[in-house]
Amino acid sequence: MSILYVFTFLLIFPFCSGLRSCTTEEINNLVTNCSTYETKLSWIRKFEISTTEKLTKTRKLCLQASNCYTSIKCQESVEKFEKSRLDCDKDQFVIGGVPNCIEWFFKKIYNANYNECLLENDFLTFNLTTRREAFTFGKQCVLKVLNESQECDPEAVQFITENYLQIVDYLTIKSNDCQDVHSHYHKLHCDLIDDEYNKEYERLIWGDKKVEDTGLFMIQLGRELIECESHSCHNSGGIEIGNLKEEILAMEIYGRNYSWKCLYDIRRPSMKTLMEKLLCLRDSKLGDDQECRRKFVEKICGNGNATEGTETPMVTEYYTDD
Repeated sequence: MSILYVFTFLLIFPFCSGLRSCTTEEINNLVTNCSTYETKLSWIRKFEISTTEKLTKTRKLCLQASNCYTSIKCQESVEKFEKSRLDCDKDQFVIGGVPNCIEWFFKKIYNANYNECLLENDFLTFNLTTRREAFTFGKQCVLKVLNESQECDPEAVQFITENYLQIVDYLTIKSNDCQDVHSHYHKLHCDLIDDEYNKEYERLIWGDKKVEDTGLFMIQLGRELIECESHSCHNSGGIEIGNLKEEILAMEIYGRNYSWKCLYDIRRPSMKTLMEKLLCLRDSKLGDDQECRRKFVEKICGNGNATEGTETPMVTEYYTDD
């Protein structure tokens, strides 16, 4: 796609630096005709599920937008063309098989027994310098795992192979633009950890695994999720991070003695409202006080050995209704 764009750009606008400003009629043409394609592209990118069909649609619309912009030879059309080109170049990285394949690779890292080489490199560290080293020196491992995959689309694997350095840049160079490819990949990472965390919680509730084994793994995942969200521009207000910190704190305080009833009570919506009204957590300094948090958890969980039928103690001395 990018080669086609560059060729078209050079063919149509060989001396673009000296182009005149668009006339009123040409501006109207840009708004009336070309903007229609951009509107459709924006809607598809934002609302449609990431599939190969979605990528096909965006490619078609990108070509139509390109043809529209290049048919109007003036400065504003060149600027619109260039922006459209950059956005369309990113589509291949965030729509369809490529992001699905990267997400699949992330999942396999959490199941490192799948391939031993995944244990040798810290691919999902939040230190971007270390992560870049992992993907650089672990390139052979990454491509080996992807090529052996039955889930990854072969065309996506081929694209990743041919554009590996660009993929590594997107994975390891942070951007403040929430629509950027890096932010998209980072969100995939956070969503994956969140899914794993909630799966472990469900196993805990339904008794599919031992409480102590599940709890320890949840603490690990919870810490990773907190750090992941703290680096994400998609995290709004930090409310979910605050609630998650309370859950992890409860697990750390009670170690292997907490009950699933305690965790359930902390996770339920009424407890989230309660946390917002908790006196000693209102002040940011007190909110970081482990003793304050410990007392709060004790009020909810008791001695950590509550059974399924035990009523949850209410918070009184640390709570206000105002």
